[in-house]
Amino acid sequence: INIPKSQLNLLEYKEGAFSILSVTEDKKSGARTLYMNGFSTATVSDSIGGSAYMQAMGFVPMVLHSNPKKAMVICFGTGNTTGTVSLFPEVEVDGIEIDKNVLSFAHRFSKWNKNVLKKQNVRMHIQDGRTFIRWTKNKYDVITLEPMSPIQAGTVNLYSREFYRLAESRLNKGGIMMQWLPLHLVNEEDARSILKTFQNVFPHTSVWNSFLTRIVLLVGSKEPIVLDKIRFDSLTLIPEIRKAAQQIGVNS
Repeated sequence: INIPKSQLNLLEYKEGAFSILSVTEDKKSGARTLYMNGFSTATVSDSIGGSAYMQAMGFVPMVLHSNPKKAMVICFGTGNTTGTVSLFPEVEVDGIEIDKNVLSFAHRFSKWNKNVLKKQNVRMHIQDGRTFIRWTKNKYDVITLEPMSPIQAGTVNLYSREFYRLAESRLNKGGIMMQWLPLHLVNEEDARSILKTFQNVFPHTSVWNSFLTRIVLLVGSKEPIVLDKIRFDSLTLIPEIRKAAQQIGVNS
């Protein structure tokens, strides 16, 4: 949707070594957008489905795993995914972001990201996601990432078999990997290729879709993923998790 410039407020602007970043706010709706080199990377708003897929990228794998204690979120963006992951009981979160300037904008989205940078169970690392996964000695129960689309320079490495194998080697037994697939930014052939590559490494793959967006989420594991209603119901007794579930329209 093209919004007239007169309807937008520029809240912040920064030129750095990696990119030119800016945050705008829609004067009418209050929606805020993070731009990277002029490309809209994420928009948050209070409307239904406004930023639901970012929350879903944290919520879905954390609910599907039987007992996640260690999670990694690659690509910070507005911080919504990292913030959602951090809500779960006893979880320790490693956040990976290549551009430190992105983190300096996090306060502009604190209403949606749960003030995630101030949380005791979240540790941020300024590093390239692929490099971090290659050299870390840590093992994780959940790895979730929302890189820029594969059409952006350099990002295609995060959609490769080599990267998926690296990520798989950092998962504990029963670990879950999630990645977004932006159908509006790739053609049909590329989308099928990414899915098949992901499935090649994670034989138990499911595809999650919201009718509100043209974005699907790929969830993969080496082992079968079993839905656990009892665990879901117990998690939604936690007010913050129940609220996150309602915001993405998952009520049961």
